[in-house]
Amino acid sequence: MERKLRPVALAYVLFEEGDIIGHFMGYISILHLFVIGGIVSIILLTFDNYAIYTFGVMLTNEIINYILKILFKHPRPPLSQNINEGFPSSHAQFWCCFLVLFCYYTNQQSKLTSISKKIIVYCSTLLILLVDFSRWYLNDHFVYQIVAGNVIGMCVGYLGIIYYPSFFSLLSQFKFFIKQKLTNFNLITSHQKA
Repeated sequence: MERKLRPVALAYVLFEEGDIIGHFMGYISILHLFVIGGIVSIILLTFDNYAIYTFGVMLTNEIINYILKILFKHPRPPLSQNINEGFPSSHAQFWCCFLVLFCYYTNQQSKLTSISKKIIVYCSTLLILLVDFSRWYLNDHFVYQIVAGNVIGMCVGYLGIIYYPSFFSLLSQFKFFIKQKLTNFNLITSHQKA
């Protein structure tokens, strides 16, 4: 029996034709693209230290994932159309790392009520479970690959939280350097008082 597969238009995520759950899971699988776009937009528009640091931690997380895939070379499930290695799941690792950082950041906000903070944590947990399920449902990963991605992502996110104060001054210097270069090239205007 020949399978008819359709890609999600924005990325190479395949699901069975006519499968409504698979279609939804395909879109869950590409949500990280919007998060990356959002972080980059925040960096370019506000030069926010935490956004820059989050981007750096996420980039480090992806490099770690790439290295682990090369080292372990675990195959994906037989039905997967993806030819790359599957251990650990980069989607699971990305979301766990990002959501650990996001939950930490929102927990530091004094304007949010404790109920709001709990809702954010619960929604983040639900999102991780949806991403995990989507990677399994779409036959892109074995369960152990997803669990490994979750654990590694949480560890990288946690280490990012621990080392944030250490890199804050370096981050401030980097931010000043970038602003100065963009101002020199007239890409942004300087709003200094005379």
